[in-house]
Amino acid sequence: MLRWRDIGLPEGVLRLQVAESRAQVVVARSPLPLLSLQESHTRPNGSPFDRVGHVERALESHFNDPRFVPHLALHETEAWVFAACDQLGELFDNPAIAKKLRADVQEAGGVELINDDPATAPSKRLIRYYPGYVKNLDGPLAIGALGLDALRNQCPHLDSWLDRLSG
Repeated sequence: MLRWRDIGLPEGVLRLQVAESRAQVVVARSPLPLLSLQESHTRPNGSPFDRVGHVERALESHFNDPRFVPHLALHETEAWVFAACDQLGELFDNPAIAKKLRADVQEAGGVELINDDPATAPSKRLIRYYPGYVKNLDGPLAIGALGLDALRNQCPHLDSWLDRLSG
């Protein structure tokens, strides 16, 4: 069986939702592991893309169901808001926010790579740059204004997962 730490995930709750056409895994941090998987997998070195791909392949292998196509957002979904930096700046009528987000994307080397520690995670940066930021409102509005094609262009990991779903 696969253990959480072996695939690079924190101990947590894993909930598998299965529909007729696909299955979705939701991981939420919790001190109570409901699923203890045990196969011999070790967390690879390499880029964040390599590491998240490793976890997705381990989950896909474990559940072994063609309807299950796992996707783990690199770091957190708020990183996608950084792809919509201009839209967020317009939403807040504050172009300085767009400039800060753009600088973060440039420094990290891409939208999905923004994260160096819990204090500078994408959600923490957004709140620091604009204390009134509401993640379940402002983020979706900005991403929606950006559009899926533009989001896919800036987020290669998300794009490859969407390609798999449509393939």
